[in-house]
Amino acid sequence: MLSQKLHPRTPISVFRSTTGGSERESSPSLTTSYQSQVDPTFKLLSNSSQSRFIETTNIDNCKNNHTIETLEQNVKKYLSKADVGHDYQHVCRVRKWASIIASDIGADLYLTDIVALCHEIGDIKIDANICIEEFLALSSLDDIPRIAKLIRLISWSSGENITHLSDMELKIYYAVSDADRIEALGTIGIARIFVFCGKNNKPIFDNSTKPRYPLLKKEYKSERSHNGIVHFFEKVIFLPKSMKSEIGQKIGTERLDTMLIFLDNFAKEMDIRYESKFYKYVRPRIILNDNKVTIPYPVNIIDKDLCLKAFYNKFGNQSIIEFENQTLIIYPYMNITTFRSTEGGIVHGSIDIDKIQDWVDEFMPHPRKTWYTVE
Repeated sequence: MLSQKLHPRTPISVFRSTTGGSERESSPSLTTSYQSQVDPTFKLLSNSSQSRFIETTNIDNCKNNHTIETLEQNVKKYLSKADVGHDYQHVCRVRKWASIIASDIGADLYLTDIVALCHEIGDIKIDANICIEEFLALSSLDDIPRIAKLIRLISWSSGENITHLSDMELKIYYAVSDADRIEALGTIGIARIFVFCGKNNKPIFDNSTKPRYPLLKKEYKSERSHNGIVHFFEKVIFLPKSMKSEIGQKIGTERLDTMLIFLDNFAKEMDIRYESKFYKYVRPRIILNDNKVTIPYPVNIIDKDLCLKAFYNKFGNQSIIEFENQTLIIYPYMNITTFRSTEGGIVHGSIDIDKIQDWVDEFMPHPRKTWYTVE
């Protein structure tokens, strides 16, 4: 199986391919089209960011590469006893995402890579007693106070007191923190949750324990989630909205959808129900694009006439709705007051998107709602 990873020493231009255990470094002069083939996330970048992404870094390569190589070895040693959810492989994945996000938002690529590489140093889950500044000094880094300050902010439970950061520091923080949160989502996020449960002797699920909601970060820092499933509702389902970059939010939302399908299936297999108050955070979202509203709920075509009548009774004839592949489509979406109908006429009016979502949940609830019924 062929896999491409961003090279850790030059995160914006060099990919590493692994085939049968051997490594092959590609040329830093990769074309944009080839880059987008080997890494689909590259397509998320704007054209200007793609140009930055395929250019080599404008740094003192000899000095910085030596520094990074030394730092890598020190980080590997430090993480040698960490659980596999916070090990060096996790760090490499965060570095990849941080590099992609940094390229898009114009963050300093070299400092972003260092902060991503060291973001687990001093973490309470590994070793909270280590001095980050002393650790960084082992690699002869410059600007240690700034790097250490950023590292301390990356953890979700840090409190995010970022008001004192400069614009440059904010971009580095956004890139690395979003990258770290992406790692907490999707299939890899599911795996990491249950790795943590195993290490800390926490159950997969305990029906007697309810999620703390809303959960303050200082509470989470003092006492972690009591079981794996509770962790989804205390922290994970809120991560995409907490991200600062457009790419982070996009990838985070896609990965959360994967986790929600897992939760649906878990409830089905275990014959359990979740608290209804969380449904508004996990229900399929209305999609706004192409001058229309798409509601990704399965709709029985037999109910079409009833659905049309109910919609117009609720909102009036301010829009045109139809069914496409068993999905309700509303033309166009109503977050603007003037829009062009499909017949070409101008229609005036406004419909609150959240009210449409609430109506859909009431009139033709998504199957997911079945699992969110506990009051």
